[in-house]
Amino acid sequence: MDRTNAAIRATNGGAQGLEPIYEAICQDITAQLGCTRASVWLFNLAGDAIHCQCLLDRRETEFPAGMILTATSVPLYFDMICQDRLLVIPDYAQHPATRNLAAPYARTSGIRALIDIMVPDPDGLPVAIVSAEQDRPREWSEADILYMYQIANLLTLTFKYRGRVAA
Repeated sequence: MDRTNAAIRATNGGAQGLEPIYEAICQDITAQLGCTRASVWLFNLAGDAIHCQCLLDRRETEFPAGMILTATSVPLYFDMICQDRLLVIPDYAQHPATRNLAAPYARTSGIRALIDIMVPDPDGLPVAIVSAEQDRPREWSEADILYMYQIANLLTLTFKYRGRVAA
């Protein structure tokens, strides 16, 4: 969490923008968990779509953003992430919440396992922090899950300190 803490300090708690914090979160997750991919997604105000704010694929050198997943395209996934604060999915293609994502999304991204943890933004809308493994299923450890909770808590405190603009 060193990068995340440094980014929070450097941006004055996010007052100078959240993008460096999102990038640091993704860097810390991939480094600590040894996963291939991490991302931060924000719900829109209607709550029917999530927008990728930052994504780190360790195979790439950039932090792309802009992808959108809609509730109509993946309804079970949306139901589950809106009900639960945590999704731990060791095999993306087999889990009920992501089976319908497996063909179109996983084919292009290579995702096989993930941890999604939700934190509320100041408006009460969920923000998803995602750790993902590409190319193979993965049994996530309790330490992996606890680390994701720690990152989520840092982001929650940052939101409480400065607020954010919804997607």
